[in-house]
Amino acid sequence: MVMVNPHKSKDTIKLAIEYYEKHKVSYLEVVSIFQINEKILRRWIQKYNDDTSIQRKKRNAISYKITEYQVKYLLRLVKGYPTLSVRLLWTKMHEKFRTFNL
Repeated sequence: MVMVNPHKSKDTIKLAIEYYEKHKVSYLEVVSIFQINEKILRRWIQKYNDDTSIQRKKRNAISYKITEYQVKYLLRLVKGYPTLSVRLLWTKMHEKFRTFNL
């Protein structure tokens, strides 16, 4: 199975926006030509009109479900008890961190 990158290149985005603005065609025509979703095209055009830019925002990767302290504790548990079951591991994590829930 081949994984396809869902993000379009900056060139493709720019071409789609320019084609829409230059040829004064409907969203549906541009969508069918560039094989994209209409909602995505609308978002691109809105962003381009607001910022005059098509640059993607760089976002920092952060964990929302587990803290760094919890990860360190989890690693210590696994190193200390290599045959620990997932169920027991979850129980120990929940005992230590009452709000822990994955």
